Amino acid sequence: MRISRVLPYYVGICIVSLFTGIAYETETYVLRPFDVMIGIGVLLLAANASWRGYAQRLDKGLPYYLFALLYLYRGLSGLVMTGPVLALKELLQGLEFLFLIHLVVKSTKRQRSRRQFLQTLYVGFGGIAVVTALLHIANGHYSGYKYLYYFGYTTGDAQKYAFGLFGLMALIFWARDRKNTYTFLVLMGAISLTLLSGERKGWVALAAATVAIYYVQNNFRLWTALRSAFRARYLALAGLFVIGLILAANFRYAEKQLDSLGDTYAMVVEREFDYVPMGPGRRQDVGRYNGLVFLMDALSRYPIFGVGTERRKEAVSEIPTPNVYITTGHGEYQRYALENGLIGLLLYILIWCFVFKNVLKVKTNLYLDYLSVLFIYGFMVYSVVVNMFMGGGAHNIMFLSVSVGFVVIVRNMN
Repeated sequence: MRISRVLPYYVGICIVSLFTGIAYETETYVLRPFDVMIGIGVLLLAANASWRGYAQRLDKGLPYYLFALLYLYRGLSGLVMTGPVLALKELLQGLEFLFLIHLVVKSTKRQRSRRQFLQTLYVGFGGIAVVTALLHIANGHYSGYKYLYYFGYTTGDAQKYAFGLFGLMALIFWARDRKNTYTFLVLMGAISLTLLSGERKGWVALAAATVAIYYVQNNFRLWTALRSAFRARYLALAGLFVIGLILAANFRYAEKQLDSLGDTYAMVVEREFDYVPMGPGRRQDVGRYNGLVFLMDALSRYPIFGVGTERRKEAVSEIPTPNVYITTGHGEYQRYALENGLIGLLLYILIWCFVFKNVLKVKTNLYLDYLSVLFIYGFMVYSVVVNMFMGGGAHNIMFLSVSVGFVVIVRNMN
């Protein structure tokens, strides 16, 4: 069997494996199935190139090189601030995700292989979301499907990402064929699971991705999309959504989620961006809010280079703070700003800016199928938004590297 035939499925499973939460952890490193599969995938690419007698050269584009520069900079920061072990770890992680970019590009060169890749993500994320929900239900929790380790499982909380991603993939496949009853039913189930999961960041990211997909469906015409939004069926859906929110507020779980959002807003208004002491039942919201206050404090002291790569915990003990609970690095933008200062934040934002500059040209590319266009717009918008709120792991780097990979795909289509 030719390697190119199995590669789309292999790379899709490789990405999905990140969200199982399975890992072997030590004080120095974390080894996941994803890491092993990336290594094997690189060997497959090398074997394929050797068998064909050449390695195809790619027009990688600026986002690819900025991505490499970001991780080179993080490695140098780790070397200066912490030592060679951390520097090597960061450089290897950057190299690993550069390999992922190449694997995504090589495995999705053709329309058929792209569809196989996307189907693998669809089924994989759906499987993780359903199994996670069932495990919570088996333990007597019918909502809030976010933290398996509460019940003694050792897979952490990586599964919480899968709910929104399942909703995204279900939306993409339904948007491609809206007359298909099966894809519609799966979409309804995926949205229900996403809402019941309690991962509010996933809600926001999925809503933003929905707008992007809706824009594609209206032939990339903003005015047409706005006019279509005022049709009776869309107004009826909006009305049902509002009614659903009103009804949901009467249920304890949904009421807790909505009250939490209100408490966060009240903290900003009342404290005028100052540290908030711990209150009953507000640990997560207070910690994240104090993390933002701490970020501004740290940037005022170390604006250019930050506190150093992977030195968030040390920085909390070094910078004088009141006796408050602080959650640092909650979101990739916050993480890069805190650890690598304005240089790191600028590099990260520049990558996304050039990614979207390339994505906006997708509508003029005659070689891309409709499903791929829907995925590119939906996935990239989802990634930008979800990385604002969730951070600190390989999952977030995956969002960026896969987006860069699809930019490379677009640039090399002819």
